[in-house]
Amino acid sequence: MKQFSFNRFWQLLLSYMADNSKRLLILCGGLYAATLVMFTIGMLAGATVPTEQSPDLELNMNVLWLLTPIGYANNVSGLAMMVILTRVFANIESRTGEIQFLMLPATTLEKWLSRVVYVILVGCVLTTAVSYAAMLTWCGVASLLGFEDAGLLMTIMFHPFQAVEMIGLPLPSSLFFLNSATTILEIAFFIYGGTAFRHYAWLKSIAIFFAVVMVIGIGFGTVMCYDIISDIRVSGDAAVTKEAVREAVSMTRYSGLFLWTGIVMCVLSPVFILLSYRRFGKRELESRKYNIVAA
Repeated sequence: MKQFSFNRFWQLLLSYMADNSKRLLILCGGLYAATLVMFTIGMLAGATVPTEQSPDLELNMNVLWLLTPIGYANNVSGLAMMVILTRVFANIESRTGEIQFLMLPATTLEKWLSRVVYVILVGCVLTTAVSYAAMLTWCGVASLLGFEDAGLLMTIMFHPFQAVEMIGLPLPSSLFFLNSATTILEIAFFIYGGTAFRHYAWLKSIAIFFAVVMVIGIGFGTVMCYDIISDIRVSGDAAVTKEAVREAVSMTRYSGLFLWTGIVMCVLSPVFILLSYRRFGKRELESRKYNIVAA
């Protein structure tokens, strides 16, 4: 059995959906409730931000306030996505489950791809849909209760980059590309982590991911602060100083860096996917050898 069959792949995918239907319902309910709670906490936290125009940087602080709850809610769905993606092969954590799954009458590609597509559908598509459903519910109830900015909040929800520009910080187009490339790389990396680590895959993968993000964040923050201080020292003018801070915060000067970083991420993403498939193939081969020895 070497030829890929879409029917076998589809049957495997449907079997995962059917076997985990109750768990998926519990996941949706828990994620929906958690998003509502975090969105409410975000609204309360954002209420501490002054809504009048910033006199120093001329920023629309009202939009900045409304971005806060969306960020809180996205943290919930983001964390759920990471954990679910690393559970790509949770069904073969035990030796018995591993043997039963890897010995199914299907090709290696069919078994690997069916699990990958399953966790992407659940971890990315389902969690995003539930998260937006919870936020829209909050906005709908708030609108009925007389919340004047409910319409603006929904606009910001579906157009986050446009919202940042509404604040008064024009963003380079390459940053949009970097954001998409980062999301794709995250998916590929966590799928690889779920394949490479047999136990505590979610914990190990998330720890590595945040360690790398922290190093990159500190490095970029240091470069940004250095550029601002350099501009201030060179200009010595308050007006130029304000413009230097605005330019640094809007990150327009780093357009080229964002572009090349996104390109590197696009190259790394299929590498992690390929490594995941190769690792899965090795585990299948090891399982077959184990079965032969046990027999």
